[in-house]
Amino acid sequence: MKKGLELLSLFVMTLLCLCGLSVMIYGGYQLYQEVTPQYSQELTEGSYRDAVVSQNVNLVFYRKNCPYCQAGKSAVIEAAKKVQHTTFYINVETKDGQELVKRYDVFKAATMVVIREGKAKSYRYAKKTKDGRYVADLKQIEEALND
Repeated sequence: MKKGLELLSLFVMTLLCLCGLSVMIYGGYQLYQEVTPQYSQELTEGSYRDAVVSQNVNLVFYRKNCPYCQAGKSAVIEAAKKVQHTTFYINVETKDGQELVKRYDVFKAATMVVIREGKAKSYRYAKKTKDGRYVADLKQIEEALND
């Protein structure tokens, strides 16, 4: 009987430890999601027709796992929060993204297209330094969004 209680006790303690660990992992993931800037306002071909054609907007093209895109992501998101024009983020790997890539002649994923009064201009928002690091191109980001 005593052996059974010890095993039950050990089982309960293990279960409680696993529950606590899973809560810590989930909580850490939630914190990561809150702290890490995320692209929002994905642009689809349908919303493009409804919004972009008649407005002044910023289109930020990106690709998951693109080192340039990752390097410039935070700087672009922060800069876009400070401007009056709507910013859409376009994943170039989607079907809708590919349509917009063709429409604006986007050759590199880490590109921002700024549309003002129906005219589009492209900017690269990240670059590779001479020592091989990928960094946000703050000058290009400022030039693109400073109007």
